[in-house]
This record gives sequence, C-alpha cells and structure tokens, in this order.
Amino acid sequence: MTMGGSQQSRFRIAFHRSMVAALFWLALASIPSSAQVAPELIRLGRIKAEAKRSVEKLTDYTCKLVVERGQVGRKAREKLLAKAAKSPFKKMAFTLPPDATDAVELEVAVVAGEEHFAWAGAIALNAPA
Repeated sequence: MTMGGSQQSRFRIAFHRSMVAALFWLALASIPSSAQVAPELIRLGRIKAEAKRSVEKLTDYTCKLVVERGQVGRKAREKLLAKAAKSPFKKMAFTLPPDATDAVELEVAVVAGEEHFAWAGAIALNAPA
C-alpha cells in the first residue's frame, strides 16, 4: 500500500516531531541525577512537548490576522522609564499613547503542519515560516 504525496508529507512531519520529542526526553534522561535541573527548564520541556502534540492535532485552516503597531517617542519613553524607576512596584504596567500607529493585515494558513503567511489579499501564500 502506497501513500499519496500529502499523506507522505504529513507522515514525515509527524515522524520528525516525534523524533525531536524523543531526543529531547532522551537527552533529559541522560543528565545525571546528581545534577540539579532547574524546575523551570523541566516545565518548559513539558510545555513544548504538549504544544507539539497540540499542533499535530490541528486541521488545516486559514485566518486573517490584524496587528496594530505603535511607536512611542524618545521623550515619552524616558518619562516612562523614570516613572518606573520611582515605582515601589516591580511589575507595574505603564501605558503611553503612541505617537504613531498603523495596522498590518496578514493572512495566515496552517497546511500540513506548516505555517504560511501573506499580505491580506495576496494571490499566494509565502513559503513556510
């Protein structure tokens, strides 16, 4: 029984992802037990593995993405940094109205586990990112 091109591509992607995950866990297991591994690194490895499993389950899809960008001037940024330095709170959020804004519209597609991007309304999507 032979697989078509699309099925072979999906199989290769799934096989590659499972091999990467297996190599990660093998490398993690080869660390001597006396070595201290930061709990954050262990959690990060688990999160990455779960993310890979989730992406593998995704069906092909397309969507429109609008990214709003803003630029803050030098004087406003200096005021923000001075205000943050005087704050007793380390994680206090400061917001500034941007001096200039724009919005970028993109079309995003996930096809056979690969992300493709294009400007909104473009004829074809770019190569995988």
